Amino acid sequence: MKLIIANWKMRVNQRAALRLAGGIIHFIEDRKPEVRVVLCPAFTEIEEVGKLVGRSGVSLGAQDMFWQETGAFTGEISGAMLEDFGVKYVILGHSERRALGETDAEVNKKVRAAVKAGLVPVICVGESLKERQMGKEKTIIARELKAALSGIQKFKEIIVAYEPIWAIGTGAPEDPDEAAKMHKLIKQTLARLYGERRSAKFRIIYGGSVDAKNAAKFLERTEIDGALVGGASTKVGEFKKIIKIAGQYS
Repeated sequence: MKLIIANWKMRVNQRAALRLAGGIIHFIEDRKPEVRVVLCPAFTEIEEVGKLVGRSGVSLGAQDMFWQETGAFTGEISGAMLEDFGVKYVILGHSERRALGETDAEVNKKVRAAVKAGLVPVICVGESLKERQMGKEKTIIARELKAALSGIQKFKEIIVAYEPIWAIGTGAPEDPDEAAKMHKLIKQTLARLYGERRSAKFRIIYGGSVDAKNAAKFLERTEIDGALVGGASTKVGEFKKIIKIAGQYS
């Protein structure tokens, strides 16, 4: 079954978030596609979107979290706080967070905290255009993966989202053949870290300018387990098309 995650970022206010969630939930309930769908609104929209999600076939996710459960950390959100609102998934290590100064060590702390809280981490990894041009993409991905998963042994499920930084929000996605190769590399790296059997607990999805026009080219690949969708997920009609396409390859 393919996994499709919507990352709404700051571009969606509460009214838009509820409209989006409502449209997607109704679509899922009517069509019942063989697809797992996760909606990740901003923190301010989580409670209301969570109420709509309820017991529907859609899951609720968050865009980030802090690694401490309690304490004097003004402005931070813990895993326990997210769990109170029914959050099941959490995006960690997104390139936009890393661009603000988040380190590999901090991503690892967040992954550890998410697993401890019973949340499914969605760990983002990806190289910059300069790193790709220098042929360092494999080294970068392996480093980010190993760092994020350091000390993680017991877990039910972990998602890895391969997002080449140069493709995010640009309208110029990675070539599907190259994306499939990178997904294969990620799976090989995970197999070396955890063994073939335990590495099966991971799902590897692609993100980076995914839309209804190119989704099939990625989702038809057996190496790619789904997609992390940004801008296209903020348009109900567009996102429905992506879900429908994913259902064809589940």
